[in-house]
Amino acid sequence: MSNPFAFLGLQIGAQEADRRAVSRFDESRRDNREQDLDMDKQGSEYNHSGHEELIPGIPGWVPGMPAGPIGDPMLMAAYGGFNPQFGFIPPGPPGPPGPPGGLAPSQKEIIHCKECTLFPPNPNAPLPSTRERPPGCRTIFVGGLPDKITEEMVDDVFGRCGPIVSVRMSKKNFCHIRYEAETIDNEVWMRLGENYIGYNVFVNRSLDLSGYRIRIGSNTDHEYTGRLHVDFAQARDDLYEWECAQRAVMREMRHRQRMEQDRLRPPSPPPVIHYSEHEATMVGEQLKTDAFYKASTLVIQWLERGDCNRRTATTFYHMIQTTNSHVRRLMNEKQGFEQEAAEFKEKMKQRMQCLLTEFDQIDRVFSASCKQRAWDHFSKAQRKNIDLWRKQCQEIKASNLEEFLSDRQEDEMEMSDSEEAASAPKRQKTEENLVTQAQMHAQTMQLHNLREDNDQLTCQVDAYKNENEVLKSEHTEAMTYKDNQLRTIQAAMEAMQKQMLEDQQKLKDTLEQMEKMRFSAEVASRIESATSAAIAREESKALAAEEKKSSSVEMAPPEKAEISEREAKLIGLIATFLHVHPFGAGTDYIWSYLQRLMPDIKSREIEELLQRLPSVFVQKFSGVGASIERRWNFTGYESSGAANS
Repeated sequence: MSNPFAFLGLQIGAQEADRRAVSRFDESRRDNREQDLDMDKQGSEYNHSGHEELIPGIPGWVPGMPAGPIGDPMLMAAYGGFNPQFGFIPPGPPGPPGPPGGLAPSQKEIIHCKECTLFPPNPNAPLPSTRERPPGCRTIFVGGLPDKITEEMVDDVFGRCGPIVSVRMSKKNFCHIRYEAETIDNEVWMRLGENYIGYNVFVNRSLDLSGYRIRIGSNTDHEYTGRLHVDFAQARDDLYEWECAQRAVMREMRHRQRMEQDRLRPPSPPPVIHYSEHEATMVGEQLKTDAFYKASTLVIQWLERGDCNRRTATTFYHMIQTTNSHVRRLMNEKQGFEQEAAEFKEKMKQRMQCLLTEFDQIDRVFSASCKQRAWDHFSKAQRKNIDLWRKQCQEIKASNLEEFLSDRQEDEMEMSDSEEAASAPKRQKTEENLVTQAQMHAQTMQLHNLREDNDQLTCQVDAYKNENEVLKSEHTEAMTYKDNQLRTIQAAMEAMQKQMLEDQQKLKDTLEQMEKMRFSAEVASRIESATSAAIAREESKALAAEEKKSSSVEMAPPEKAEISEREAKLIGLIATFLHVHPFGAGTDYIWSYLQRLMPDIKSREIEELLQRLPSVFVQKFSGVGASIERRWNFTGYESSGAANS
């Protein structure tokens, strides 16, 4: 057990700490206004003291103790401990892992924000000085701000160090920033992620920005530039919340100590009921029920305490008498238990006989299944399982029979001498009957085993016969399957031969068609040559006629216009196309054919050319009513034949 004086000292110390914390909080509330005035005065003195010329050659440096997490009493208190000034300091929440080199990065870089840029100080310059961190500090002082800076810019710059609760701007180029907590828990750190500077998320991370030169946009005027100075600020709200947390921790610690003491304290003995007439009456009734043990214990306590006197002797006598009557009740219960045990033994014998009878029946089932009529229809695996089950059943039956006989012998040995003398002849006869039955059972088992061996041999012979028949049937099925395969292959070969003959016939037809097309092409070439010759003769005739007419005084226009090379080519192609189509073709059909050879041809040009040569191309009408079609036919051979005739 713990020392009670030490626990008392802890309670007194906790009460004294609570009293001092409350007095400090009341004192801080009274000095609220004075504290605000001091903070404003501090900011104005810093911004108007020429902070860029504190030490020649080192701009923005303030002498004093170095800043950072090393040597910080509040950071050391985050791991738990006792502070002589502020009492017990509980451990803070675990923060995310820091960089391998320590709590702060060794090299500072340029920080780009939305509307401003932060340039790091000279790495060889001494660290700026800071005041001693107040307990529970969550508010920082930021000085050296540009004249044109806004609250949004400050929130953007210092919001990277942790969530900000409020920003209080001043007209004298400084401000006070209050964070949500001294440290950021892991969930917030995982949610914000890379928005934080470096790896640590302690609130004093913002002190690393002290000495940075800030520039708004790209303007280098004095109103848009400045050198930051960050320091701890003393706020009454931070101190009050920290003291409340300390008191809560002390209350929790005292509660746990009290619970531990209660747990280690040994339990108190149960209270003893004092004697009275009412209690004696109730105990007397309980002695007659199942609560006899509890009631008898209470009677023993009363007797040992001396509650039995002349006035209460009669009552105690009645309770002792009731206790004695409990002996008869116990004897009656014992007889009842013995009767139940005898009945249970008899039932057990009967049930064991039933079990042995059922084992005999199961053995008969296995014997019947091993006969030839049923054995041949089982597979090898099924026969193996049946043999295994049969052996297991025989072993279990033999063990149960031995156990039953041993129990019966033990029961007979428990008989008294008188019963043994009276039942000796009967027992002798019973033993003789048992020996006879055992011998008969052995002979029966031998005979049964011989029959089983004979049946097994017969079953094996039948099994060999069945296997021979199965092999024959499998061979026959294999031969039938091969014959079917041969027939199928022959049918496939016949089908392939038929397909080959059909392909050869199709090839012949294709060659004939190609021969016809070649003949048509030759005919078309001949027609084209004939057409060109006819055109040449016509041209010669026209030239002769012109020469004849040129000698006369009056010049008449030629009957036919001259045919150009393009028109001659068109006439040859049209004649070839119409020769292949003896029933004629429409103008659109001819144009679709010629367009593949001459893309710039038009249907109207073809129509005019055909109309200019009525002796070579003739237009005929076919169809009735709305289905009348105009088709052009080639009559070059007809006209040449008529001219020759």
